[in-house]
Amino acid sequence: GTPVTLPLDTIDNPARVIDYASEDKLQYTVDLEFDAEGHPVLLYVTSFGHQPGPANAPREWVLTRWDGEQWHTHTVAPAGHNYDHGSLYLADDRWTILAPIGTGPREWGTGGEMERWVSLDRGASWERERRVTRNSERNQKFARRAIGHRDPFFAFWADGDPDGFSESHLYFTNESGSQVWRLPYEMEGETAEPGARFSDWRKNRFAAGELEDSAISGASADPAGTGISNLEHFAFGLDGRWPVREGLPEVARANVDAGESGTVVTLAYHRLKGGYGLTYEVEISPDLSNWTPLPPGEWATRREDGGEVWRVILSRVLEEPLTEPLFYRVRILAEDL
Repeated sequence: GTPVTLPLDTIDNPARVIDYASEDKLQYTVDLEFDAEGHPVLLYVTSFGHQPGPANAPREWVLTRWDGEQWHTHTVAPAGHNYDHGSLYLADDRWTILAPIGTGPREWGTGGEMERWVSLDRGASWERERRVTRNSERNQKFARRAIGHRDPFFAFWADGDPDGFSESHLYFTNESGSQVWRLPYEMEGETAEPGARFSDWRKNRFAAGELEDSAISGASADPAGTGISNLEHFAFGLDGRWPVREGLPEVARANVDAGESGTVVTLAYHRLKGGYGLTYEVEISPDLSNWTPLPPGEWATRREDGGEVWRVILSRVLEEPLTEPLFYRVRILAEDL
């Protein structure tokens, strides 16, 4: 770089990166981060005028970065409003933008549908990795990066109608964007637990036409053919519609420590944090036909923090060896269908 003297009192100076004025464009800064070498990376929106609407389109999400010797500028995606706002995440060579890049119910208003875009070449090219929200009632807007973020609190934003007064809810998502939690609209005490709702999960995962088809988007449907229903994907914190089985219930048997007799039976499953209206019922059966709840008081229960889920672990010591098969299942009940 070139040393400059402050204050900068002329437009034409060495600190100017791009002369957008000569292109009759306006530039709206969104986020500033620094890469692993400490070089600045700037995310912003460009427009042909200050007024919203199609007259000043096309607007674009743009990224400009310094590599130590020169500036590089690349277009990310189309933008809908000058005040669209998202956040930039730089992790080694995987760069991520979480922003309302998708078109929302108010096409020319600020915000839209939250999407996750990824670059594997330091911002030169970008692809949408996931639609974080879909079919929203109001525009999602102003995604903020959580400082020192840890799953599931990766980004935080609000929704609202940009064209008039409306309700405005607060949301956050995990790093993969596979789950969205909604904060309580009203609180009766000092604290309240955020909720992840199956109805929101459905809207965020399926297109409008798919939502009308219960064979695709219904609670018991299995559109990917994985043997896992939509409700189980949601309740166990699995990753959307993909055939990911990690987190499903599993049973293990092991001998107890030396010097004692018996067998330790362990059942483990994932429980979504803040799952609204969800009930997890663990049941046992000798024949896969007749199911009864686990006998109370016979199983020790503990849980481990797994980020967006709790890993629930139940264990019991059987003093006598098993002579007949036993089967276990976790049944999910949900109020918000």
